[in-house]
Amino acid sequence: MTRLHLYWNEIGDDEAQTIAAVLKDILNLTTLDLGFNNIGNAGVQVIAVALKDAPSLTTLNLGHNNIRVAGAQAIATALKDIPSLTTLDIQCNEIGANGVQAIAATLKDARRLTGLNLTSNRIGAAGARAIAAALKGVPMLTTMDLHDNEIRNDGARAIAAALKDAPRLITLGLNGNKIGATGAKAIAAALKDAPSLTTLSLSWNKIGSAGAKAIATALKDAPRLTKLDLIDNKIGTAGAKAIATALKDARSLIMLDLSYNNIGAGAQAIDVAQTERQRQIKDIEVAVLAEYSNPNSYFSILPSDGCVLSEILQMARLQPLKVYYSI
Repeated sequence: MTRLHLYWNEIGDDEAQTIAAVLKDILNLTTLDLGFNNIGNAGVQVIAVALKDAPSLTTLNLGHNNIRVAGAQAIATALKDIPSLTTLDIQCNEIGANGVQAIAATLKDARRLTGLNLTSNRIGAAGARAIAAALKGVPMLTTMDLHDNEIRNDGARAIAAALKDAPRLITLGLNGNKIGATGAKAIAAALKDAPSLTTLSLSWNKIGSAGAKAIATALKDAPRLTKLDLIDNKIGTAGAKAIATALKDARSLIMLDLSYNNIGAGAQAIDVAQTERQRQIKDIEVAVLAEYSNPNSYFSILPSDGCVLSEILQMARLQPLKVYYSI
């Protein structure tokens, strides 16, 4: 057995001690999933000590438990004992700023880490600053979720400034953090430092039209971005129009969510931009089909199954776009 999945089992501290005791008997354990249980500090402390018996562990999920600062500190101490760790999920535990500062201080011991989920932990701006400072110690990081942590604009600025230290980051989740226009502007300015980014989630942050305009202007600096979430941000008509104008520079974008933003007349601008994208794709499709019918063309010897068209669209960084909005 290499994977142990015990999520959603009402496991408490007593049961956690039992699990910790048997870890040494599970050779080559790679996944330990204890999410959605009732494990508190005492339970996670014994689990953490026992992790030295699972040096091959790559995935550790302790999300949705009752872990607080002391438990987070125990996890932090244990990171040196699991050098193969690639995914750490401790979302929804309210470890607070002190807990995340402890984790951040030892992230350098998890240099293979690719995924970090700290959603809903009340880390605040101080916690965000700690994580930002630690990013240079986890150069393989591809996914970072910091949703619902009230990092506000100060925390967003710290994360933005540190994106240059996470060049492989493809997913950045900052939903529900009250970053406002100032935080959005900081993230926008830093997009040029995140060349691999494909997913950016900034919903429920009250970025307003000013924040939306900043994001729109920066879309040209995120050539691989495929998904942008800006739900419920009060961007209004002006913000929507700015984004619509910028869509010509966001050729890889395939999903844009502007729901609950009161965009009003901005909807028409979005529709026009979406129609223009479809026209461009159709023009390429017509050109490719014309080449297929030309017996002297290289295309005539290729299979006409749609794969070639798809590859050409990818090379042109032009993809069909789906937009969600409510007026």
